[in-house]
Amino acid sequence: MADFLHRDVARARALCFDLFHTLVDVNEASPGSKNTWELLGVSKDEWNRELLENSPWRQTGAVRDPVKIIGRLAKSINPNISDELIRYVAEYRYQRFDRAIMHPPKRSIHTLQELKRRGKKLALVSNADVAEVRAWNKSPLAPLFDCVVFSCDVGCMKPDPRIFFEALRRIDEKPQDCLFVGDGGADELRAARELGFATVMVTGYLSLDAEKLEARKKHAMHVIRFVDELI
Repeated sequence: MADFLHRDVARARALCFDLFHTLVDVNEASPGSKNTWELLGVSKDEWNRELLENSPWRQTGAVRDPVKIIGRLAKSINPNISDELIRYVAEYRYQRFDRAIMHPPKRSIHTLQELKRRGKKLALVSNADVAEVRAWNKSPLAPLFDCVVFSCDVGCMKPDPRIFFEALRRIDEKPQDCLFVGDGGADELRAARELGFATVMVTGYLSLDAEKLEARKKHAMHVIRFVDELI
């Protein structure tokens, strides 16, 4: 299977990457730190539902203040959470994202450098709110990309085809000549494959039950643990 993956990498003119759980991971960058839902005293399922399913306003940039973002998410679960706790949790949460972005795994840096050496165009296509990527310009990953498309900057988010087309426009490529590499969140692999991308799923940072993992894998042409397997 690795031979088929490397064949597709060799054929591709460009690779489009997801960011979180693909190139960087917040938990790996801050081992032992608490999750946002733990600090707020709410359940993990409730938090993830609000964060990932019920907050397009956050990911498309309609709300850009870090404290307001966390406050709106938290109070939608428990209106009695104090403003003081929300301010503390907001800074704690986004410092974890800063560390992940500014100190990415060496394997991610080396992979992107090698792909650039081979003449590949590189694009980043990520769903993120403004505060999650506030440290991006300080990241060693930033100079390696030919274009960066964050949902909070363009007003649309995966799996909306528009965010993929915006990246393709910026690198002047067609999906048939590109690989999309991601963990499969936000239904991104299905969307990318339907547009004509070859798709690669990264599983090394995921902690999903078997059913959810298999649901994501069915849209992947290749499955790897970490991005360094691309090279």
